[in-house]
Amino acid sequence: MLIMMKKPQMNAGLKKCTKCQKTKPIHEFNLRGDRSKHRARSACKSCCYQASLIGDQKFLAQNGISRSLANYYKHKDRYAVIRRARHKLKANQDRARRLGITVEEVNKMLLGKSLCDLCGCVLGTPYIDHCHASGRPRGILCHRCNTGLGCFMDNPELLRLASVYLDRYNNKEVE
Repeated sequence: MLIMMKKPQMNAGLKKCTKCQKTKPIHEFNLRGDRSKHRARSACKSCCYQASLIGDQKFLAQNGISRSLANYYKHKDRYAVIRRARHKLKANQDRARRLGITVEEVNKMLLGKSLCDLCGCVLGTPYIDHCHASGRPRGILCHRCNTGLGCFMDNPELLRLASVYLDRYNNKEVE
C-alpha cells in the first residue's frame, strides 16, 4: 500500500521563516537562485541580512579588525570594502582548491600581475591557466586567451594549424 504524504500548504502568500519562526508575507523572502518549485528562500530577508552581518563580523575578527555590530550599522557603506576583500579571499581559496595549491601560492602568482601572459592586454579578471593533464598552473591569462586555449583543447598542433589557416586567408586579402 502506497501512502502519499501531502506537501505543506502555504496560507495565501504567507510563509514561516526557519530562523525567526515568524509567519510573514511571501514578499518578505528572497527568491532562490535555482529552479526549484518553491522559489522563496527558507529564511526571511531580515534574517538573511542579519546572517550576512554576522559573517562580516567573523571575517573582521579573523583578520584582526574589531568592530561592534552597532558601528557596522552606522558605517555600513564603508564595509563594502570588507565585503569585496572577503569575496576576493573566497575566490582565491576556490582557485587554490581547484588547482591543488595553497592560497599563498595563488596570491604570489597574482601579485603584481596586470597584463595577460599570452597577448599582453590589461587584465580585468585574472584567470590562472593550468595544464589539464598534470593540473599544474602555467600562467595568468585574460578571459579571451584562457577560453581560446580551452577551445583548442590545449593542443599545440591545433593552434599551429589555426595559425597557418589565418595566414593563408590574411595573405589572400592583401593580394
